[in-house]
Amino acid sequence: MHKDELQSRYDRVNSIVDVKKWETKVATIIGLGSMGQPISSQLARHGVGTRSPGRIRLIDGDTVSPRNLIGTEYRPAHL
Repeated sequence: MHKDELQSRYDRVNSIVDVKKWETKVATIIGLGSMGQPISSQLARHGVGTRSPGRIRLIDGDTVSPRNLIGTEYRPAHL
């Protein structure tokens, strides 16, 4: 993806929602599998929880293993 195209996407989000408000929000993601992992990445990329008292809480009792890498951004080198 070209840098200008990526910036355009962020500009669209910023024009719809006041992203600065997200900085102090608390988000909790339960389960970091094929749905929770990309959602948590997107929240972080959009600045959620980047300023106190904000935070992103990640809760998952599973262990990352070769059998559950499909659908995540993890690779065997991450194990």
